[in-house]
Amino acid sequence: MSLVTSVYQGTGHSKIYQIQIHGKNLVLPTYFPAISSAETRFMLEPLLEAILRSGYPRLLVSAYDLAKLPEKRHQNVHRILSNYKENNFVFLDSGTFESFWFNDKQWSFSKYKKQLSRICPDMYTSFDSVPTLQQSYEDIEHETFNNIRNSHKLKRNNSCLFACHGQNPNQLVKLVKNVVKFEVVPEMIGIPERDCGKTIEDKIKTVQKIRDILDEFNSKTVFHILGLGNPLTMALLTFSGANSFDSVDWSRWIVDRKTFQFTDLANLPLLHCSCKACKTKQIDYSLKAIFHNLLFYQDFILQLQQVIVDRKEIGFLKRHLDKAGFSKIVKFFKS
Repeated sequence: MSLVTSVYQGTGHSKIYQIQIHGKNLVLPTYFPAISSAETRFMLEPLLEAILRSGYPRLLVSAYDLAKLPEKRHQNVHRILSNYKENNFVFLDSGTFESFWFNDKQWSFSKYKKQLSRICPDMYTSFDSVPTLQQSYEDIEHETFNNIRNSHKLKRNNSCLFACHGQNPNQLVKLVKNVVKFEVVPEMIGIPERDCGKTIEDKIKTVQKIRDILDEFNSKTVFHILGLGNPLTMALLTFSGANSFDSVDWSRWIVDRKTFQFTDLANLPLLHCSCKACKTKQIDYSLKAIFHNLLFYQDFILQLQQVIVDRKEIGFLKRHLDKAGFSKIVKFFKS
């Protein structure tokens, strides 16, 4: 049975999916704030508590970070996540990003498996690894297939996201093309944003090619972009066929609601923002900044969904790109 219970086709590659996991409904496109020990300014528990206090209904957490917690702290985090996922969505990442960031060669499938069994998330990525320059495509494909096969066996429903990496966009597209024909039918596929190319044009073309492959095989396959939180890029790749995103940006920078640009956390007062979070008094500054970002992402996702429903993707791009940028980009989205 497919995770996707309904599909609305927008303009071109744009789609709105409704999926159901553990009796809970989720509308895509969507964004998962990622909690990660890599490239972050806060510890795991404060970030987790901030998401809970904000009421944000989705999060992604790293199996690697959970494994590194002392047992007492792990029990506390497990309790928090168990309560949270009663009505919200917990997405467990394999920990590849963190282990690569910290150059930890000891991170393994068995350690990932242990965290998966303890947390029992709504969704989880297959165990994966970042390809080295010395690896051939055949080695990468073989390793990916083994990881997918082993990770998928751990599932309790259809919520295993097949993670794919490539040394370049062409290799990534080739890998996805072979993964969809693999012995296990993918309900969800995920690729890192950094593997999609160096320019925004490269990224759009890569995502559109992959979406075409997925649609030819199964149009209900959920397409996730790992490590992407830039709002404008999220919009461009949503209109190119991606369905969901995650990143640590929400805890590292401040998002300007007017420009979609990131700035330092300390610069929140300079934005003169009047969102609900910013108008709240007697609240810790760091918490206010995080609430501001989480509220932005929730509002932004709803805005993207409405743009697709109204089939006004081109108008959205025209409003948020300058004339030169729009003329370069619009060719990718003409019907």
